[in-house]
Amino acid sequence: MPLTPQEYLDWWLTTALDPLKELVDKEALGCGPRHVGFEQTVQKRQRGFDNDVDLREALRLHVKRLSSHQTPEASYNPRNKLRELTLNVFKKPEDGGLVPDKVLDGLADLNSVELRRRRLVAETPLIFRAGHPASGSAAMVQELNRKATEKFNQFYMGFRASMVVEELKQAKVTRKPSVEIMAVVNALFPAHDLLKNSDDISLVPCTDSLLGCIRFTVLYHLLGDNPSSDKQQAMIQEKLFIWCSLPRYEAAYKAFAQYIEEFKTIESLCFNVLQLAEKESSRRRSGSGPRRPSFTPNSVIMVKSILKGSPQSPREVESLASSGRSNSPEFVASAPPVPNPLLKGLPGREVSPSKTDGAAFAFDDSSAPKLRVKNTSTLSKTAFDQHPLAKDLNLNSREKAQLGLLLPKQKNRRKF
Repeated sequence: MPLTPQEYLDWWLTTALDPLKELVDKEALGCGPRHVGFEQTVQKRQRGFDNDVDLREALRLHVKRLSSHQTPEASYNPRNKLRELTLNVFKKPEDGGLVPDKVLDGLADLNSVELRRRRLVAETPLIFRAGHPASGSAAMVQELNRKATEKFNQFYMGFRASMVVEELKQAKVTRKPSVEIMAVVNALFPAHDLLKNSDDISLVPCTDSLLGCIRFTVLYHLLGDNPSSDKQQAMIQEKLFIWCSLPRYEAAYKAFAQYIEEFKTIESLCFNVLQLAEKESSRRRSGSGPRRPSFTPNSVIMVKSILKGSPQSPREVESLASSGRSNSPEFVASAPPVPNPLLKGLPGREVSPSKTDGAAFAFDDSSAPKLRVKNTSTLSKTAFDQHPLAKDLNLNSREKAQLGLLLPKQKNRRKF
């Protein structure tokens, strides 16, 4: 399970406090906002901080250590948790909006609820034969899952951006030091998603480029002249909400309210589908039902797609994966879901004129000679070497390729 924002903040304010102080040190910059090259200097410092190998490795080890000591989540009712968050943390805009002192814990609770929702959908069979009593509910689950993921992504970014703005707009007397504000930014918008390529589930819905843009915007504001002034406050909000396209609190809360209703519907539908699927399995075991199941368990690709919050529906992901499969275990048709190297000795294989007619490829009929290539019908296909035991595994071509069980063949010489 991902670390909570509070756990990240604690690390930045203790172990990594010294590098953070150097990041926001104005005196060491050597120039000010009125000097030429100030923006480039701030950007260079921020990139050096974000790409510090030692600092990133220390954070990675910290995350790994805490993750290994995490205890299983206590059982709770996610609907009650969402209702509690709307009353105490993420209130309606007209009722006061964000409650800063409780936001970090509230964001952790939202992550926990979303992880539980994705796991429930991933464990629910979604592919049924036509006419099955659960087929309609399963189709609704897929569509609502896509919408709920979009809503989560929206308020994930919006609530965090609103928290940063809340810290920045405090009066000069009550405002936190710049180093503590930057620690909050690091906790809410870390420079790198450490879970992206791990076995854990990452809930970060944006790219590293957007994270870098957000972080630079805040750092530039903190290192500028009089960041507490009304002009600078208006500027930082414009940059975050317009330039970086982050949702304002009103839009984030609207998405949150819709998410709660979709969450309730998804949960009810999933329980209904699971109950119907279990009834059929019981009848089949007792011999009173059909021998062949009328539903297919979710594939590995579908489960990964759901857990990672793919914008495509599970059915679309499954159909794309199955279209790349071949009935023959020894040969996979061209364009599988793995990189296709060009055939050696046959440049431009992917451009059809270059296979047989150099003149057509060069758009010069008068001077370019024709290429004589034997067996041109095979040039549009790529054969693959497959491990003998791979055909007995329940894996598609992408998973086989990732494990090194499926490798493209190469034609090593020209045949003119």
